[in-house]
Amino acid sequence: MVLILTGCKSKLPTVASLTGPTSGFPGETLDFKVTGEDPGGRDLSYVADWGDTSGLAWSAPCPSGRQVTLQHVYSDTGLFRVRAKARAGADNESEWSDSVQVRIREEPLATPVVVCEAVNTGAALRLVWTAVTHAKSYEIVTDDSVFTITSLSFDITTPTAFIELRAVNGSSRSDPATINCRVIETASLVLYGINDPDPWHPSGLAFTTDGVACALSLDEANRASLDFVCDDQNLLPVGFKNAGDYGWPQNSKINALIDAGTTDYDAYVEAAASGYMTQLEIAANAVYALWLSISPTWTTSDHYCKAKIISIEDVGGARKVTLKVGFQKIGGLRWVMSQ
Repeated sequence: MVLILTGCKSKLPTVASLTGPTSGFPGETLDFKVTGEDPGGRDLSYVADWGDTSGLAWSAPCPSGRQVTLQHVYSDTGLFRVRAKARAGADNESEWSDSVQVRIREEPLATPVVVCEAVNTGAALRLVWTAVTHAKSYEIVTDDSVFTITSLSFDITTPTAFIELRAVNGSSRSDPATINCRVIETASLVLYGINDPDPWHPSGLAFTTDGVACALSLDEANRASLDFVCDDQNLLPVGFKNAGDYGWPQNSKINALIDAGTTDYDAYVEAAASGYMTQLEIAANAVYALWLSISPTWTTSDHYCKAKIISIEDVGGARKVTLKVGFQKIGGLRWVMSQ
């Protein structure tokens, strides 16, 4: 857009042209080009009225007729009228130019790209994301809280099943990046104690890469995958024993479990930080936390689970255990929310 101004006072400078973009976004640097002329050939300074609440600031002097770039950043949306004037010396100012219009509009904000990592030995989840263009802040929504921040990382310290993260600029909000912290639930699984004579009855507990619990036999081909064994020979009447405790060369895991001290599977939302044992007798209707690890200390490669013992039956002198299991896929995180 070019504006040609005529009829200016003699001996005073004039603004010959003012050009600039017709639209932009909040936070974007906009360039406006202004050219003035002075009848006496004096150097000129320029100032712009941006149509918002910002003050006036004169540019450095430059030769008459030379194009100058004036820059501005709008913080709000709306339609703004921009005008300029020139000055020669201390007080020889031109009239204001006619205005040009620029519309500052909201730009759809990109969804943040987030990575998360368990911290504080699994008690908290750290979110880290890259800056979103034009975002002024970020909104994090958990099950029961909303946080508004300007940084690019945040630690959530209270167990939550679901997290949403949005970029925000005024009333504009991006689509959410979502993090599902619920456990992967296997509603019913049956294990048999190792005293069971039926070779088709599985005694081993393992998990797929998707976090689904599965029952496997103790065949040599399965031993590397096993996490726990349903043992009614060494643990009476029946218990769970770390698969790495059996001396199998292909399994050196240091898995452990602890009695959660409750019978309410859903109410148990954070696995214990300590007190685990690699072998433990189990009881019907009890809830247990399972710590899956290959190290004696906590790492982000560990996984935590919870298990509810639905029933324990005597089947031909052996024990049949039916359980419900929830697996936390986020490495090292001790949250075991199921709802």
